[in-house]
Amino acid sequence: MNTQINPQVDRIIAEALQLSSDEQQIILDRLQEQREWKALISKPEAKKAIRELAKKALEEETEEGGFDGSYAFLAGPTGHHCARFRLAV
Repeated sequence: MNTQINPQVDRIIAEALQLSSDEQQIILDRLQEQREWKALISKPEAKKAIRELAKKALEEETEEGGFDGSYAFLAGPTGHHCARFRLAV
């Protein structure tokens, strides 16, 4: 396969083809999970709720000290980072 758009895709596919079918299934499951989370958190009402939670968490951390970042992170069901939001503070 030659995508010409992104040569890394060719490399990733070649590497994936060397994996066992179980390992390939794990990758497919993870990609599907990320697609589902992206669809969920891209909804306007979800973005609003996440920003409100992130702002509250930022305020609480700032009060306790030790947190000066302006980004909030959302973990998916497996605990992996799946979204990053820039906070307007």
